[in-house]
Amino acid sequence: MSIALASLAFGAFLAWLLERSQFSFDRVFRWTIVKGESEWMRAYVLTLALVWMALGLASLGPWLDPVSPVAVSPLATMIAGFVSGLAVSVLGGCPLSLALGAGQRSLKAVTALAGWVAGILIGLQGPLKPLIEWIQMAGPTEIQEVRIAELAGLPQWLLLVLCGLGVFGWLLRAPVNVSPKAQEWPKQAVGFAALTCAGWALAMSGGESGGLNGVTAVENVWTGVTGAGWEKHPSLLVGAGLIGFGFLRALRRPPQSLGTVNSIWEFVILAAASLLLGLSSALAGGCPAAHALFGVGFLNLSSTVFVLALLCGGSLMGLLEWKNLGRPGAKPSLGRGV
Repeated sequence: MSIALASLAFGAFLAWLLERSQFSFDRVFRWTIVKGESEWMRAYVLTLALVWMALGLASLGPWLDPVSPVAVSPLATMIAGFVSGLAVSVLGGCPLSLALGAGQRSLKAVTALAGWVAGILIGLQGPLKPLIEWIQMAGPTEIQEVRIAELAGLPQWLLLVLCGLGVFGWLLRAPVNVSPKAQEWPKQAVGFAALTCAGWALAMSGGESGGLNGVTAVENVWTGVTGAGWEKHPSLLVGAGLIGFGFLRALRRPPQSLGTVNSIWEFVILAAASLLLGLSSALAGGCPAAHALFGVGFLNLSSTVFVLALLCGGSLMGLLEWKNLGRPGAKPSLGRGV
């Protein structure tokens, strides 16, 4: 019961932080290119720096010995990360922001979140399952869980602390824009870093050695709906807390102004992008947050490849949108948030 309550509270606090910061991985990787706004990129990088230092020091003890980030081949995460970058840019949000938007009664977010769940189930339970499993196992099995520290021949704790200190020092001179209506990126980073470290403790307490993972939450729902039994892992309860917070906050507000789907064509694009995002999450064995925060938090090779590929996909969409916006009569993509 204590883990369940802690998971719900974790999801609610995560929703509050997402709402205050307007954070999403679309803003991290695409907005830097198309809008020149790098605050969310700085927030993400500083989050990693703080997590690296905290987990590096924690690695000196026995607390993190059971940690085992998502084990899939770097080939799978490279493909999945690039596709995720494209899909997230079209949707204008990642699964975290989609879940919050769904709780806030945004039709676009509900549609996209449903498409993401459907994509995961198609990839893990549908006709594409054999292909996805084959790609996930491509290459030597020992490389699936390898960490960059092993490749560099350094102790895990030392590389984490060095990377954290290096990035933290690099960001010390970065500008901070202060606005009464926005949460500055250093505050965002502190909040997300604290949540990531707490998320590790919560996940391991609930039997999830790879950290919190949206794909695990979808799998738990599937086993419950199909009668195989509910496995109330922290990831599922965190998702429930996130959506529930958004719903409760939205009870006294009208549905979001961006919550309508204006045409059949827009619906088709929305559904296709969300299905691709779900398929890529299934292929990667984890949602973008699972790799970008928990996997990269331990400098797992496959997760690092995922994030680099996600950056490439988001940057490509940003470059294409930047060029298209310069043409007369050109319209931006759906990437305006949900």
